[in-house]
Amino acid sequence: MLYNNIDLADAPSPAFAMCTYITGVEFGTYSNGTFSWADKAEHKEADLLELHIFNETKEFRAIISGQKPVLTLTIEEDKSKYDDYLDEHMRFFGEEYVETDGNITKLIDKGCSKDFYLSITKEQFYDGITLGVRNYIKYDENDMIQIVNYRLLGLFSGKSEAERKERGVLAYGI
Repeated sequence: MLYNNIDLADAPSPAFAMCTYITGVEFGTYSNGTFSWADKAEHKEADLLELHIFNETKEFRAIISGQKPVLTLTIEEDKSKYDDYLDEHMRFFGEEYVETDGNITKLIDKGCSKDFYLSITKEQFYDGITLGVRNYIKYDENDMIQIVNYRLLGLFSGKSEAERKERGVLAYGI
């Protein structure tokens, strides 16, 4: 799947961007049709499996499976579609902070170095970087809970929910 084969008209901008490839993951920003790794990408576009472009209010996804056409999906806050939602914050990639050079941050996880195409300070990293996820919930006729969809919300800093709410989403680095 190539970026230019995807209609990004519904993608939020500015926003975070996360691409999953056969060969790894790139994380950065998206603004006005440009990805922050545009001229420095480590992975080939032909190896792209999944693309997420998201901010606090909207997520655009493009997914490819085998030789099937690209599936795109835009998820926005729509309280009429779901009964409730549950936000969770998952520890984001990295066990050790290495360095920031301009708008690229190097983190190490299980001995593997990764580049993030945005600036994360050492203080933010040690305060805890989490990826916010909103799980959308519906209840069935027996009041059993079902998670029927999800949306990425952004990167947050802070170990506690109170710290994350106070600080808000990290800047898009644009």
